[in-house]
Amino acid sequence: MNPSIGVNPNRLDHSDRGEILRHFFLPPYPNMFSEPIQGVVDSAVKQGRLWRVKFQGSYWFARLYQPSQPVVMQPGQSVKVIAIEGITLLVAPASLG
Repeated sequence: MNPSIGVNPNRLDHSDRGEILRHFFLPPYPNMFSEPIQGVVDSAVKQGRLWRVKFQGSYWFARLYQPSQPVVMQPGQSVKVIAIEGITLLVAPASLG
């Protein structure tokens, strides 16, 4: 086990690899946009999981900016893109505030 990241490199599953990449290659904080930008949900939103959003003509992985909020969103629904963290967009439902 590598004590600096808390995982055994010989027994990696998908979630461990993500944590390793986040630890070594991504900034420790998201890059916030000055104003939210509209995106469109492409795949059904599952709480606590990554899903896809069409944003400025490209498809991006996304997750909720405030994951503790219970949210149900369907494909085709608008979202507000608040920030980007690595290659993942942080979004909020367009209907909020």
